Formats: sequence, C-alpha cells, structure tokens
Amino acid sequence: MKKKGIRKGIEMAGIITVGMILAVMIFTYIYYVENVGSSYLDTELSVVMSQQFLDKNCIKMGVILSIIGLCLYWKGKAVGNFVYRYRFVCAGILFIVGIVFELSGSSIQHMMGFLGGHDTGVLLGTSRGIRSDEWEVLTPMLFSQYHNASGKFPYFSETVRGTLTDVFLIYGQPVADWAILFRPFYWGYLFLSIGKGMAFFWCGRYIALFLVSFEFGMLLTEKKKGLSVTYAFMMLFAPAVQWWFAINGFVEMLIYFQLSVLLLCCYMKTEKQWQRILCLAGIMISAGGFILTIYPAWQIPMAYLIAGVGIWAILENYQECRMQKRDWIMIGIAATVFCAAMAVIFYRSRETVEAIMNAAYPGKRIGVGGESGWENIVLWLGNLFYPMFGEGGIRETVVEDAGFFALFPVCYIPAFLLRFREKQKDKLLGILGVISIVFGIYCFIGFPSVLAKITLLSFSFDKRTMVILEFVGMLMMFRAISKLEKSVPLWTAVILSVAAGGLLAGGCYRINPDYFPKWTLAVLMIISVVLSFGLLRYPKKWTARIWCTVFCCSVFFSGFLVNPIRSGVDAVEKVPVLQEISKIHESDEQALWIVEGMELPFLNAPIMVGAPTINSTNTYPDLERWRILDKSGKYEKYYNRYAHIGMYIKESGSTEFKMSKKIPDRLRIDLTLDDMKKLGAKYIFTRNDLEKIETQDHKVRLVSEIDSYKIYEITEK
Repeated sequence: MKKKGIRKGIEMAGIITVGMILAVMIFTYIYYVENVGSSYLDTELSVVMSQQFLDKNCIKMGVILSIIGLCLYWKGKAVGNFVYRYRFVCAGILFIVGIVFELSGSSIQHMMGFLGGHDTGVLLGTSRGIRSDEWEVLTPMLFSQYHNASGKFPYFSETVRGTLTDVFLIYGQPVADWAILFRPFYWGYLFLSIGKGMAFFWCGRYIALFLVSFEFGMLLTEKKKGLSVTYAFMMLFAPAVQWWFAINGFVEMLIYFQLSVLLLCCYMKTEKQWQRILCLAGIMISAGGFILTIYPAWQIPMAYLIAGVGIWAILENYQECRMQKRDWIMIGIAATVFCAAMAVIFYRSRETVEAIMNAAYPGKRIGVGGESGWENIVLWLGNLFYPMFGEGGIRETVVEDAGFFALFPVCYIPAFLLRFREKQKDKLLGILGVISIVFGIYCFIGFPSVLAKITLLSFSFDKRTMVILEFVGMLMMFRAISKLEKSVPLWTAVILSVAAGGLLAGGCYRINPDYFPKWTLAVLMIISVVLSFGLLRYPKKWTARIWCTVFCCSVFFSGFLVNPIRSGVDAVEKVPVLQEISKIHESDEQALWIVEGMELPFLNAPIMVGAPTINSTNTYPDLERWRILDKSGKYEKYYNRYAHIGMYIKESGSTEFKMSKKIPDRLRIDLTLDDMKKLGAKYIFTRNDLEKIETQDHKVRLVSEIDSYKIYEITEK
C-alpha cells in the first residue's frame, strides 16, 4: 500500500509538472506567433521561456492545466465517457457560442490596414498576410454578396468584374438558390449578418471536421477511442488543413470524404427505412459538395481515395446488408435526382466552365508529376515551427510546404509489420497501399503524359498530390497500429527510432539551415525519436498513451494559430474610404468603377461595399470585354486566365497588356481615359492626382478625396 501511495504521489507530481511545462510552452508559442514572427533569429528561446514562466497568466494556465490533468487522472474514464456520450450536444453548444461571439479565422485585418482602418477584432494570434487569397479575394467577394446592387446573394453577381459573374461555381460564395443545398457551411450567410455568417462558416467546419474525423477514426481503428481522438486532432490541426482552411475547399473535401464513407457503412448496416433515406440524402449532399469544390488538383487524388475506401466499406459490409426492391428504387431515384441537380448547375454555369477550360490558367495546366525530391519526404516535420517563425517557408512558402504532420514515411512501418510479421491481411491496408504506390510513382518518378491524362492526374500536380499521399500514409498508420498485437523489441525500437529521428530531423534542417535556429534541430530530433519509438512499441499501454499525447501536442503547435482567432468584422465597413465609396455607389448603383494605379488588395476594395469594379479579381476571363481594347487578339494569352488586374492611366497611345514574370496571375493594363470609357467605366478609385489627365473627348472630375485616396468621375469634354 505504501509503495502504491508513493507511486501515485509521483504520478500526480508529474502531472502537475507537465501542466506547468505545457503552460510555458503554450505562452512561449503564442508570444512567438504574436510578437516575434520573422524576427525569431534575434531572440533567445531560453529568455522568452523564462519570461513566460514568470508571467501571472502563464502560472494561472499552468494551475488550470494541472487541475484538469489531475481530474483526468482520477476521473478520466468517467469524463471521457460523459464527453463521448454527449459529444454532439457539446459540439452544438460550442457552435452556438462561436456564432454569438462571431468567431472566425479571417485575416481581414490586413485589408483594413491597407485602407487605413483600425481593427481590434483579433483576440489571439496574428493575421496572416500570406493568406492573401482569403483576405484579398474570398472575403471581399463575400462582402460583395451582401451589398450586390441586384439584391443579396445572386448566383451571377454584377459587382465582381463589373459584369455578370458566376460566383457560385468559382470562388464559391453564398447564393440565394437551391444549389446552396450542396454547401451546408454557407447556409448561415443567408440569414445571419456578415460577422455571424463567417462564424457559421469557420466554426461549423472546425467542429464538423473534428467530429466527422473522430467518427471516421472509430471506423478506421475499430472503435479505439484514444486513437480516434488522436486521429481527429491530427486532422483538425494538420498544417495542410490550417494553412488552406478558407480556400479551395480542402476542408470540405476531407469532411465529405469521411462522412460519405460513414454514411455508406451506416446504410449497409441498418434496415430501418428512414435511416437509409437520411444516409442517401447525406451521401448526395456530400458528393455534390465534393464536386462543387472545383479544385481538381486535390479533387482527383482525393477521388481515388474515396473510391478505394468506398470499395473497402462495401466489401466489409455487403454480407450483412439486406437489400429489398424498394431500396434499389430509392437508390435509383436518389442517383437520378443527384445527376439532374448536377446537370442543371453545370448547364447554368456552362459558359463559366467553358471559359475556365479554355483559359491558360487553370484550364490548360497539365501535370505529369516527377518533380518531387527527397526533401518532400521530410518537409512535414518543419511545419511545427511555421506558425511561430513566420511566412518565409523553406523552399517556397509555408503554405506550399504545408502537409500532414503524419510521421511520413515511418508511418508505413506498422502496415509492413502487420502484413509480414504478424501475417494479418487487411483489405483496407491493401487498397491504401496500392494508392500510395500510384501516388508515390506520380510524385517522385512521374507519369507519361498519356497515362497522366488517362488517370486524370494531369489535372493535379506534385505538391497537391504529395499532401494526399501523406494523408493516405496517416490512414495506413492508424489502421495498422489499431490491429497490431505485438510491439517491436525494445532495443530494436530504440535503434530504429534514433536512426529515423536523425534522418528526419537532419534532413528537415539541412534543406534550409538558415531558416531553422540550431536549437530547433534538437527539438525536431527529440519529437521524431519519441514518435518513431512510440509507433514501433505500439501497443504497449504507456507507450501508446505517450505516443498519442506527444502526437496531439505536436500537431496542435503545428496548426493552432496558423489562422488568428478574431471576433466580428464590423470595423471593416467603418473604414472611411469604404464608407465614401458606398455613399457614391448608392447614389449611382449601375455605374462601373476602375481601380487605378494600385494593385491588390485595393483592386477588391470597392466591391466590398457593392461597387461594380471592372478590374476586381477576374476569377475567369471576360474575353469580349478585353477584345474591345485588343481587337487583334495580340494579348489574349495574358488576359485569358484567372487574373488580378492593375490598371494604369496614360495620356495617349494604344492599350498595352503586360504580365508579371514572377507572378503570372498579375496583369497590368496601361490605357487612356478613352479606353476606360470604352469599357464602360464611370468612376476611378486611385491615389494619384489625375486632374491634369485628359484626352480629346474625355476628362476627369474630382468627386471626393478622403485620406490619401481620390475618387474621380470620367466626364465628356
């Protein structure tokens, strides 16, 4: 009894110590994210940590974490069972709280900074300038849907591009149309304010991804709750998920993939008619939502994964699935309705699809793979420090280098052990193994162009397929360790884990030693060794617990605060220059605008208050408009693409189109007042003094001047 009491005392002391250490790590992490960023090389980690250790708030958090740890130590099973039982209720409460307080992860603060507004909405973390496709394009387009001159939430907006523009299919926006049924995370926009609608969108997908991933984890690991929670954490905070959270529908793809498989299994296991009807409806919405993400670079490899896992689900459940004639009739009706709905949507957007497919980007981009190097194998490990150190990245940017924190390629070892040592055959691992081989060949060796086109992987490219390859490896890892019966012998595990940790950490550091301070090499090494050792020693009880804990903490730091936590967006519309544009627009709603002499993010500023802007981001080309200025088609290769268009006024001469060599989607057009008038423009938003600019037929009149911005009207002479 005495020894048992001493052991418990040591364990409790250890929990308190871990709680305090974790608090210091969290506060140090937040300090680096909010205050250090790209200046991290000028700081000493030990100094920062000691400062946080003495911070009163850090001490309070340490006490709270220690109390939580002790509660879990004594009543962990009861707490876990309670949360598990009421997980959907807890999720609903969190969702409502998020909407009430208008919580989102938008970096729209940057737009206000450029326009001269003052934002106090960021509660934790920092806005990310590198997520420009969110705060420069996606969110301004969202605002335009609330302020569209033809009414809220149109399918074809007259604000974006200053002409009818499909805003449902491309850069998907909320629309007041039945097609929004396939985008459930957009429903909140239709009946909530902008701030609360954004909270519905951001919080809804956070919560849905975690819940669906947990349920899928239960399926993947055969109802092992601890592993399923770890899997859900790794999905939610995966760097690839967080850095791409708002754009390109990656989060939706992951949700719909897992949900559709869960619903398929549920359909095959139940015989209750109403449950089968709900499952069919859910599968239809998931399939439609997946298709309408319209980002083939991820959709194509993900489609292979969906097909593979779907086949496994059918093979696993077909024997206990009792199908009657009415079931086949229901499936036929559901398939017919679904195909009809997709046909109607794509027929309505047929001109959009045609324009995109014929555009230089993204329509004519063809990938054959083979460009991934050895560094792609270890890039995921460096993701641990990207939120802290800023946006420079290793080779390109932190966004392009973001992947799944999945112990790649060590994650494949359990599958080999299961198959060749324990002689267990598993259909899912076999299917995932084949997919891994195909994707691996595509990424590292490449396909002949004919094969790339046949497999449709020509619509993807290495960096995107590599992310899905890491995801497949993670699925195999969780599936295999959930079925392992024996662990690797202790000293063999030690030797292998040290070797793996050294290769992973050393390789990651070697790619760009100027990016990583020397102390990070030790951290990367320790984490790699611990995770590799825990994986090899699975399913030992304490090893498994430590492995899950370290994995959850690691992926948490690699993904948490990639996006800021902010409350509300009311300050956006209070920016003085936007209020002035809004005032002029309301008095002349049909007038077209041009942003002159400025690039992003200014190009999309007028549309935020509903002003139709010709050179706001052209998500797909308006060839007829540009051919007014380019009758010979000389410059079509420049404007026949997705483009951010900077317009610069000149006194005379013909229109010139120029494309940036470094950033192909940046287009510059030099044109006269006469040319602007040919395009139908009436107002010019600029920082330049244009009053002396005139042509034989046109001149400008200063309408308003606020801060450093000017608004001119083009008038006849």
